[in-house]
Amino acid sequence: MKIKIKFKPLIQKIDRLTEHIISFFDILKFKTYKIKRKSVLIVEPNPYHGEILPGFVKYFQEVLEGYNTDLFLRRKNITDSPFINIKNINIFTCSPLSLKYLLKQDKISRYDFVFFSTSVLWEEGYYKNTLLKYLGYIPKTKYGILMTEHNPKSCLEEFGEIKYIKEQRLFTLSGFCDTKMLNPHYFINLKPAEKNQKTIFVTAGRFVKSPDLMYRAIDKLFEENIDNFEILITGAAFKPNKKYRKIIKSLGFINFKNMYKIIEKSDFILPLFDPENKDHKVFLGNATSGSRQLSLGFLKPMCINEKFAPQFGLTNSNSVIYEGENLHLAIKSAINMKNEDYKTMQLNLKTLADSIYKSSLDNLKDSIKNIFDGKNSDEQ
Repeated sequence: MKIKIKFKPLIQKIDRLTEHIISFFDILKFKTYKIKRKSVLIVEPNPYHGEILPGFVKYFQEVLEGYNTDLFLRRKNITDSPFINIKNINIFTCSPLSLKYLLKQDKISRYDFVFFSTSVLWEEGYYKNTLLKYLGYIPKTKYGILMTEHNPKSCLEEFGEIKYIKEQRLFTLSGFCDTKMLNPHYFINLKPAEKNQKTIFVTAGRFVKSPDLMYRAIDKLFEENIDNFEILITGAAFKPNKKYRKIIKSLGFINFKNMYKIIEKSDFILPLFDPENKDHKVFLGNATSGSRQLSLGFLKPMCINEKFAPQFGLTNSNSVIYEGENLHLAIKSAINMKNEDYKTMQLNLKTLADSIYKSSLDNLKDSIKNIFDGKNSDEQ
């Protein structure tokens, strides 16, 4: 572990250099690329947020039926392989530097829209501000830009994004702060599944949010001789304490294709939100979570603290909600849940997911229609 930490800066430099080299060749590829007459360009400037990209592509392909979809992505989001069931897309590797160059090219004006799936370029040790400020210009397209702000409470005013709300060009993942919701939770086509005999929980993310909360819950379950469950941790370089290794399996970083398979075979999502943790307060009416996206997309109910449930539209009918420190009771309830009750919970979760999908789709349709109408009105 110490060796990994010692060489982390070197590994990051190598990764960045590799990205620069690949993006240089993709600049050449884009220069000769023929943009189709009806096309939209989706840009994700960060080397994460890959889980939201399939859903965003699906929304645009439905709203702008018959349109071509191109993407400018960071190398990591491409190698993570988030696109399983998405077809008819063209992907170009971009570093922040090549992105600044490419979006200023004259041929960008052939796109109807450029959509920033994240409005902020937020990379530790590199940059933290709006993508537009980093670029220093607004890309010129037929109908302008669209964007998604992931942290509206802290960023809308600080980064001067209010005007884009008024112009119906800015969305948020949950519709917080009187914004239009555009929530991408599509991954693959799924139906409610049978519950496993040995209940499987999944915690996904770049780090485990509350290891101690998880350990305390397992300790209480051990006191009742309950050990017929498993917790799979994906995405985080997490080494569980020896005492818990029978229950906790740390899979480390895996690409989306493999993560999808793991979540498909699981039963519940464990987000491990702690209302007493100041870092988690962002999920109380400001930002959504990748765990919520996975829960909606794969129809896997969450075991979630009561403080966070209402923010995500969750109730006892579609999730296992617990009070205070009683995560162990939620896990116990999930383990003992009968298959019929589990299927009913999945169907209720699907109702929520479908409702969010329809609202998001309608919001995107309305915004694009109003922009189209406004453009046509200006030209008359």
